[in-house]
Amino acid sequence: NTNVKASIFLGSEESVIVAANWKDVDQSCSLSINWELIGLDPQTAEIFFPEVKEFQPENRSVSLGNLKIPGKKGFMIIIRKKSV
Repeated sequence: NTNVKASIFLGSEESVIVAANWKDVDQSCSLSINWELIGLDPQTAEIFFPEVKEFQPENRSVSLGNLKIPGKKGFMIIIRKKSV
């Protein structure tokens, strides 16, 4: 979806994806991850929205294959190795 823009910030322990919808209406999109680039195995990674006051509630049931981003909003998404 060309109306949604995303950036990734790579860290040594976790990475952060920021996805934003610049249109006034809700947009559906999917995000593809280059797992080799971020150095994680998708089978042992966790993906979630952290709670950010006045921005987004925590969400631990995130599907990057089916995101619906409200108009003029965005999401911060954390990807990291699952805690044991």
